[in-house]
Amino acid sequence: MKPGLLEEVPWSDSITAYDREHFTIYCQILDYCADNASVEEMADRILGIDPILEPVRARNAVRSYIDRANWMVTTGSNYLFTGANGQDQPGVTEPSSTGGASNGMPSRKTL
Repeated sequence: MKPGLLEEVPWSDSITAYDREHFTIYCQILDYCADNASVEEMADRILGIDPILEPVRARNAVRSYIDRANWMVTTGSNYLFTGANGQDQPGVTEPSSTGGASNGMPSRKTL
């Protein structure tokens, strides 16, 4: 598993610090889902879990991130755009000026 990532996303009915810190991971998960990527591919490339060595762990972790990413799109976006969680700034950072992914990972389309 990549450093800083949890196997299971902490769940809350509002946006958490973990959500803010890993927003790009959720976006990557949604991008891979839109491209019909396999759970194994997402586990390996996004989360850093070897799906051959740890198939159950990989599947469970990807499911957790998919669930939270979907929540962010359907419900959490209300908090992001309205500041409904009591914060003035939603905590979403600007994209890197270098044009690459802000988390240092290559874009899936370049792999």
